[in-house]
Amino acid sequence: MKGYFKYFSFFILMTHLLNGQDTIFKHDQSKVIGVVSEVGEYVKYKNWNNANGPTYIIPKTDIKAIHYKNGYKEEFGPKLSPFDSEVLQGSTSTPTSTVTSILTAESAVKKKHKEKLLTIYTNLTKNMFNEYNLGFEFGITKYIAVGATFGIIHPNPLFAVFPLATSQNRWPGTVYHGVGCRINLKIYPAGYKSDYWNIQGVYKSMYYRNQSFLDLNNSGYESSARYTRSEDAFVTGISIMHGHEYAAADGVLYIDFFYGFGFRERERNITTLTCEMTPYNSNPNPALGYSKMNQTYPVIETGFKIGFNFLKKSKVDDRAKSLP
Repeated sequence: MKGYFKYFSFFILMTHLLNGQDTIFKHDQSKVIGVVSEVGEYVKYKNWNNANGPTYIIPKTDIKAIHYKNGYKEEFGPKLSPFDSEVLQGSTSTPTSTVTSILTAESAVKKKHKEKLLTIYTNLTKNMFNEYNLGFEFGITKYIAVGATFGIIHPNPLFAVFPLATSQNRWPGTVYHGVGCRINLKIYPAGYKSDYWNIQGVYKSMYYRNQSFLDLNNSGYESSARYTRSEDAFVTGISIMHGHEYAAADGVLYIDFFYGFGFRERERNITTLTCEMTPYNSNPNPALGYSKMNQTYPVIETGFKIGFNFLKKSKVDDRAKSLP
């Protein structure tokens, strides 16, 4: 009988001691029994069986709830990512407003790094050079976007001759009319932030009709040949570019700087209609009639784009809007 009484007394004592302590429930499903002394960015507590011992701390982001000895329960909501935790750092929200603060912080983060659904843009560099263009880009995942640019190629008198060439026979400059298409595969190594790599495929169909040309001799000051011709040309190629995107007006305004290099293959079908040579001719004479020329050459890609982003709607935004 005395043995039963001893065990019963021990059970009552342990129950009293445990009920007199606070219980901390963590997100990893573990729990800590102690005496909570402070709740801030970190939760400070002492061991329940050593009230005069050292003070321990746990980051509040690791804690799901605290059940106090007086029956009061404090809930801290879902665990946040490190970035979200920085948004909430220093928060002194009461238990009732904690969930509201979490949702507001999540929404702010989503708006800052929200995935884009569609971007419509134009390449201003191409517009000023020899191609009016409009581009579309679709976000597939937060790491990948695909798109295309369509352009109308037009002559530009300012760049009618390739400035480093003495032979318009080989480098006729921006005298072409036609259309162009570029297919883009964008890769964002860190997700939709700002830096990206772009693999671009290029196709152009171009022509000119009854265009007058003038070649120079190697000295550059005496005319060597004057001729008139028509041409149909097709260009294919690939480029690899690195760029940096900027977003303004809550992510709606799109600004993009890029640079890179590539290679082009140009097939030229030429009909020379007239040709007048001079004694100073030191370049190959253009032959009358039909001829074909294939050219492979490198290109440097650089430019500036501007446009508009249409962003994906976030479920977190809807949750935040529904809060009081």
